[in-house]
Amino acid sequence: MFLTLFGKECKMMLKSVSYYIFVIVFVWFISSQMDGSLSEMERPKPDQSFYGTTYVQDKQLLMERKLAELTLDIYYGNFSTYPLGFFRNVKINDAEKQQLQKIVEECSGKRFDDVLYGDLADYFTPTESEDMEEVVARTSGCQVKVKESLTYEAFCEKMNQVCDIVGAGSAYEPKKMERGVSVPMSYEQAVEEYQAMTEKDRVTGAFGRLFCDYASVMLAILPVFPAMACVLKEKRNKCSEVIYARQASSIAVVFSRYLACVVMMFLPVLISAIVMQQPYLFHARTLGLSADLFGFVKYVILWLLPEIMAVTAAAFFLGQLTNGIFGIFIQAVWAYGDLMSAATLVGSFGMRLVARWNTVGQTVYFEQLKGQFLMNRGFYAVLSLLFVLSAALLYGKRRGNGGLLYGKVRKA
Repeated sequence: MFLTLFGKECKMMLKSVSYYIFVIVFVWFISSQMDGSLSEMERPKPDQSFYGTTYVQDKQLLMERKLAELTLDIYYGNFSTYPLGFFRNVKINDAEKQQLQKIVEECSGKRFDDVLYGDLADYFTPTESEDMEEVVARTSGCQVKVKESLTYEAFCEKMNQVCDIVGAGSAYEPKKMERGVSVPMSYEQAVEEYQAMTEKDRVTGAFGRLFCDYASVMLAILPVFPAMACVLKEKRNKCSEVIYARQASSIAVVFSRYLACVVMMFLPVLISAIVMQQPYLFHARTLGLSADLFGFVKYVILWLLPEIMAVTAAAFFLGQLTNGIFGIFIQAVWAYGDLMSAATLVGSFGMRLVARWNTVGQTVYFEQLKGQFLMNRGFYAVLSLLFVLSAALLYGKRRGNGGLLYGKVRKA
């Protein structure tokens, strides 16, 4: 009975306009994001001027970097903020400038001008021969010494004062400091990172995480449309009484529909991953590297399948609860809020629906967070089952039998 229902639901998905919209939008989006950049496969050379950056958990260094950043923002009079996720350039007036300068002086123990033209003197003295990478390395390394008595907790309080002045969504929110501080890589660190990417990730794993990062943004909302169409098709087609009278149990009906939605939406994601992995496999072979044939596939299953399951299950539950499309708006708010609450685009998984890793590589750092990542995905897999069970209960009540196991005719 269950397999028959599952097969029928899959065929019905293939007749759904919302399903093809899902496929087209997803493929278009992921194709536009994965640009096929292959430079990360090149082994670092000893004479390079810049090897990229890495993150370290050093509170002292973080305070010095943030204070330098704040000083320069005050100097230029502009602050980049992202309230509700949208860019907003904040220009400060004279009164606000004085308040912010006072915060810098309280953190550094020096006059603002001494900080600007003393600690940050190197920032204003570029050399004629430096290239863009050298500029980035020089300016990103700016630091302002904080006074010895300043604790990290007191520094965070000062940064909250900065946020009160410039508004929400600035780089000075303490939650955005959780990841640590970015520092230039040494040659040895770059080689270690390269070896981790080629040996542990076997090249494709590193790019597979980036694929999943981009895909997870769209999959936080896209699956809700085909899923909601599936939930509400009885109401839309005015055949509820016919469906309710079937002998199939409520749990069989709901789970067969849910599984069909998940499988049919996961297939184009999986196929896209396999197709987009090919350039990386080919280039790795030309460089003599051993690439993982299933690098993208493994991450798609671990990373994106639980997200599709959770979003689809939430749509089923909300569809049964409201018996309308209001659930779409609830899911949109959840997805948007989850995306905008991210303290960083790399890591910090926590309990967030959208797991971000917006970089190629950083394999060593990912290995440190792997346990957190697996707990996150496991949580959403379990949550999806709870949502579906709840949806089946609501469906059973609507059928008039009040339970999961028996259909209306069988009960009669």
